[in-house]
Amino acid sequence: MKKIVLFTATFICSLALIFGAVATSVQAFEVKEIEGQKVYKWKAQSIWPPTLTLADSDKKFVELVNKLSNGRLQIELHPSGSIVPYKEHFDAVKAGVLDMASDYPGYWSGKGMPALDLLFSVAFGHNPMDNDLWWWHYGGRDLLLEIYGQNNMHYIVENVISMESGIRSNKPIRSVEDFKGLKVRMGTKPAQYAVRKLGGRPLTMATSEIYTALERGTLDGAELATPADDYRTGVHEITKYNAVPGWHQPMCACGFAINKKSWDALPEDLQELMEVAGRYTYWWSWSRVEAANVEAMKKLKEAGIEITVYSPEDLDKLRSGVYEYIEQLAAKDPMAKKMAESYWGFFKWYEERRTAMGPFGWGYTPENLPNIFE
Repeated sequence: MKKIVLFTATFICSLALIFGAVATSVQAFEVKEIEGQKVYKWKAQSIWPPTLTLADSDKKFVELVNKLSNGRLQIELHPSGSIVPYKEHFDAVKAGVLDMASDYPGYWSGKGMPALDLLFSVAFGHNPMDNDLWWWHYGGRDLLLEIYGQNNMHYIVENVISMESGIRSNKPIRSVEDFKGLKVRMGTKPAQYAVRKLGGRPLTMATSEIYTALERGTLDGAELATPADDYRTGVHEITKYNAVPGWHQPMCACGFAINKKSWDALPEDLQELMEVAGRYTYWWSWSRVEAANVEAMKKLKEAGIEITVYSPEDLDKLRSGVYEYIEQLAAKDPMAKKMAESYWGFFKWYEERRTAMGPFGWGYTPENLPNIFE
């Protein structure tokens, strides 16, 4: 067995991470040769706490790649925070400290990339099917690869959930007037802007910190994720109300950022395998979580959660704030304008086909059902 270590600097890496620095000369991946075949060994980390279904999809993707590659690509997935803090994922992958790490691109918009606020989880935006069409057939993938490519990274989307359950709170949100003075965790900047405009106090907070903040009263309310995730994390035990629909995130997609040097070192067939595994896991994650949402909603109802529903007029006010944020951002940043035109232009591109399908294209509940139930 012949082992070729492209670059090993474990001790230096450890010191760099301890002091919060990222050593740009460090490369995590290794290449071995076993029986004449190259074997690539990667180090990866999930950004999601294990209580979230998003972490399950990261695990599924890695397991699938490892299995289908017949051992030629061996990815070791580490749990959130075990190698680097979640806030350092982007820089750790960029520098090669990690070969890949899962993320939500919007987390990094503050690094001089505001366009990242305008994809995957945009208030009043795409659903999972829209996102898949936009990503593969209307330019979305090219735009994100352009941004990540400028930062020494490739990107594979492998995770999606449908509309989040709404805002969990101990103060009922019966109208947008109830946002006044409300300390509420909102995960995306367009949604934060809309809530702030209505007098709310939106806060940014890691998902792993939400339960404790709600329990201690640091937050009055929070959007977390889907009903399945809400139930798994137990937020129904410390909140009484749920305001729906989840206008702030009609869907949430995310994936793995991959160090460009690690990616380019792979042969073409392993690159293609990872792309295919990402496409499979994307829809695996959606159907699995959506089925879990059905059961979770029953359990949340049994737990006594009161559901409040926004009026159409209130949704229009929230939408107006979101659109205002997007328009301002597009006017300031050329890449944000490019992203916004692509993301929202998708709706015009798909309009005729969607209209022709009527209510049957993406699912509906019939007014009547066949008489087959006992």
